[in-house]
Amino acid sequence: MLEKFIKKDRNEILENVLAQKDVDERTKNLLQGILYKIDVSYKDYQNAKVIQRNKKEYVDEINKNIKRKCNKIVTVSFNEKIEEEKIKKSLEKNKFYIDENQIITYPIEEKILYAIEKSINNNKIVNRKYEIISEPLSKLIMTGKSLDRVEVLRDFNGWSWTTIKTEIESISSNLVYQILQILLLFRFHISTQNKNSRKLINNCLAVFSPHPAFFKDFVCFNCSKSFIPQCNR
Repeated sequence: MLEKFIKKDRNEILENVLAQKDVDERTKNLLQGILYKIDVSYKDYQNAKVIQRNKKEYVDEINKNIKRKCNKIVTVSFNEKIEEEKIKKSLEKNKFYIDENQIITYPIEEKILYAIEKSINNNKIVNRKYEIISEPLSKLIMTGKSLDRVEVLRDFNGWSWTTIKTEIESISSNLVYQILQILLLFRFHISTQNKNSRKLINNCLAVFSPHPAFFKDFVCFNCSKSFIPQCNR
């Protein structure tokens, strides 16, 4: 019974957020459909991935992301004529288009959620002290984070995994981000007395490190932003 009230509350929060935005009725229905699918499959996904972030926290983040950044979301039909060339090309390539003012997407739930995540995760998070690698590294990490955020909708149907490579914007970003999360989790959970194991993890991290101090900053960033909810702050 409590779960039903919580679910209703989350749906009402989304409706209230969307009421303040420029969102058409079809897009509202698709977003509600996203919440429904997450509601059905997230618990099994959480168990399969062994993550601490629960369904409520995940859905709350989606609502907050829409509230923070997505002022206008437009869903267009596949056969709809698009006049502006850059929007047309982006839709043909990615099935969505993002700029500072709006998201335009085809009526595909996974693409709508991914576009929302991309609109949020577009900041340069790597310090300028890392020089020329700062921008591409930021892009790699944030692309990986966006891909990770939509995994429950894109690859998991409640009882099995189906990963379609063509649906993943950057396999390398996804792979590196997943490896970093695993390595950092091991690093946090290994006892400080276990020097050999800790040294091994640090050496693995060094393989991916473009700068001696990078992973110290990366760990702090991940913990502060709850990228890795299992680690102790």
